[in-house]
Amino acid sequence: MDDLKFRKICESKEAIEEILRTILDDKELKVLESIQQKSIDEPIFHGVILDCRCKISTNEIVDIEVQVALDDNPLYRMRYNGSILTVENSPKSKEFKYEEIPKLILIMLCEFDYFRMGKPIYEIDRVVRGTSVTASNGIREIYVNLNADVREKRLKSLFRIMTTVDDVDNDEFPKLSKKKVEVNDLYLGGEDNMSGLTKEIFLDGKAEGKAEGIEQGTIATYVKLYKEKLIKSSDAARMLNISVDEFLKLVK
Repeated sequence: MDDLKFRKICESKEAIEEILRTILDDKELKVLESIQQKSIDEPIFHGVILDCRCKISTNEIVDIEVQVALDDNPLYRMRYNGSILTVENSPKSKEFKYEEIPKLILIMLCEFDYFRMGKPIYEIDRVVRGTSVTASNGIREIYVNLNADVREKRLKSLFRIMTTVDDVDNDEFPKLSKKKVEVNDLYLGGEDNMSGLTKEIFLDGKAEGKAEGIEQGTIATYVKLYKEKLIKSSDAARMLNISVDEFLKLVK
């Protein structure tokens, strides 16, 4: 389950709800809104495309990230994502009060065990050193080890759905299973390890630019990938060897 597939799955509020109810152990949890994916990309900081954002019935904003490989510092990445979400969703007024900033739940689904303790779920607590006194700042930070050996049936089923290539028809996760089948139908695989969905967009972009030549076809491809929220503007600009501003002008 790479991040591109997961972003498509999270278009379903019901699928997200099944995931969160299991990880957060809350059978009554409700997803109020699946926030449409967008690139949070400003010149003053490194842009980011969050895999899944939603708002739940407690009014908390949830960010779920899929991390397949340990190629960066996940703890610092979560700190960065939380900072961006905090600023983006805080009140924009002169009467700003810190108690009004959003409460966040940051979840990373990992295909590795970062803490190497064999546990399926790690939640980070802020505590006063030398005591058991907690000092919450409104952020819950959770790391899920999808490779953990778990006995609890529902959690084991979720991990299987998230880590196996095959479609999984699971009665405990009907919405998630159904959405995975739909997404797998888009990701058929193909030449050069290009997924069905990405290849479709790539060929569409080439077709759009064919009349103007190869260069225009390449530009059209990256513009379409960006509009489909599959790449960041900074990545597209880098591949085209132009600035982010120049790329965004092409998008317009």
